[in-house]
Amino acid sequence: MTSSSPRRASWSRRRRPRSRSTRRRATSSTSPGSISTRCSRPRPVASNSLSTASADKLASQEKYTGDSFVDGTSAMAIVGPWAIATYKGKVEWGAVPVPTSAGKPANETYTFSDAKNVAMYSACKNRGTAWDVLKFATSKEQDGKLLQGTGQMPLRADVAGTYPEYFAKNPDYKQFADQAARTVEVPNVPNSIAIWQTFRDAYSKSVIFGQQDPGAALDGAVQKVDQLASGS
Repeated sequence: MTSSSPRRASWSRRRRPRSRSTRRRATSSTSPGSISTRCSRPRPVASNSLSTASADKLASQEKYTGDSFVDGTSAMAIVGPWAIATYKGKVEWGAVPVPTSAGKPANETYTFSDAKNVAMYSACKNRGTAWDVLKFATSKEQDGKLLQGTGQMPLRADVAGTYPEYFAKNPDYKQFADQAARTVEVPNVPNSIAIWQTFRDAYSKSVIFGQQDPGAALDGAVQKVDQLASGS
């Protein structure tokens, strides 16, 4: 697993697009620090791509960029380990698994991963060196530095058991390490960007801004998401 940064029982972030390359998952996080070895010439990017991303709805459309839990507008939040630093000194909090409709035990629930990847391109001329870099970047030592520096969960079969000293000193992160063992990829379905934005809009409008009843807003979002997922 790369840095999967599991949310406590629920999770979602966009995956990076696959490239035509030999891929090996490696450690990364939601913050800078991933290593990408690129040996082929990068393709040019249109100069106005960033300025048009929002208008083209390729970037988040939220008007609110705060934290509704810290700001006191929501009683709970579905987050990952990155939130621990945000909450420190601002709010007293605790974490529990998100309940399921069927009452499934927490140790049988899975969360979305947030895989970041490094790759060696098939056109790479220095494959030996590139492979050494990949092995170095995903080593136990470097994964430990990633964990220490960011609090993000590296891709390890037993994160908590691999770095016991870290979790002894930072017990708030332990439950996220346990959840990291149970992750799945974000479904690749039609209209995925529109699906995520539909949920965000309903949540923001009802929970954050109080402009609509949460039940009605989210029920409406469910219907729209089902239509989008079916491609209709």
